[in-house]
Amino acid sequence: MTGGQRLALTDHAGLILAAGFSSRMGTLKPLLRLGEYTLLEHAIRSMLLAGVHDVFVVLGHRAAEIEASLTCRAQVEIVYNVAYASGMFSSVQAGIRAILAKENPYQAFFMLPGDHPFIAPELPGELAVAAEQSGKGIVLPRYQGKNGHPCRIAMRYAQEILTSDFEQGMRSLYQQHEEDILQMPTVCADILFDLDRPEEYQQALARLAKLQRADGA
Repeated sequence: MTGGQRLALTDHAGLILAAGFSSRMGTLKPLLRLGEYTLLEHAIRSMLLAGVHDVFVVLGHRAAEIEASLTCRAQVEIVYNVAYASGMFSSVQAGIRAILAKENPYQAFFMLPGDHPFIAPELPGELAVAAEQSGKGIVLPRYQGKNGHPCRIAMRYAQEILTSDFEQGMRSLYQQHEEDILQMPTVCADILFDLDRPEEYQQALARLAKLQRADGA
């Protein structure tokens, strides 16, 4: 897709993961401000702007505080992961259980950690088109030899994810189904940009300020 074209991704769910401790950042990442929105809100908005109508946000650590901060609360479904201390894969499983509980027969879901603030809204649609054209069940965006987020995963893998105890989380799923993976090249370097440490947050603030200056020029 080009020129900002968007697809109506009503047969896809969005899965945003934001249940962790933010230990490397030293402060709760979902509440960090990045301009008008919090870090988590940026991730949510990238799904909503892409045309994904049903967005599931998985919370755990300090869930009530994070939920109360969301200006887009009415537009998302909150999923509470009581096992969040066991790691991100438990949040993936909690999110999938919530997705399966909906009546909508989704074809796939987009998975995005909540600390990726600069995802282009057209990217999920590009992943969906690539999946349709290739017939692959797992599509990973790839920039300069590295895979990033969001990824697009067919719902046919939902039960396997729920019933498996993958030692390496989703990486184990990818290793077991290499033949069904498409690594989709993209010019979007931001698929690799997440915020784990204070210096990365400062980089994001500087980048946002630069973008705002450019818009005002």
